[in-house]
Amino acid sequence: MGVMLIGIGVYGMIIGNFSRLMMLKGKYTQERKEKMNNLRHSIKYYNIPFSLQNRLTPSTITY
Repeated sequence: MGVMLIGIGVYGMIIGNFSRLMMLKGKYTQERKEKMNNLRHSIKYYNIPFSLQNRLTPSTITY
């Protein structure tokens, strides 16, 4: 009986930590998107040359 309770507790901790990691990943992804959007708006506002724009923003990200 005691072994089953320990197993349930460990299982609950694993599931809880996994769901916490997924929530944090989503939070950091959203923050990064907001920062990239702010950077893009600043680039347009200040008319940064295209050659410098390519160095400032990753080319793989398209919104």
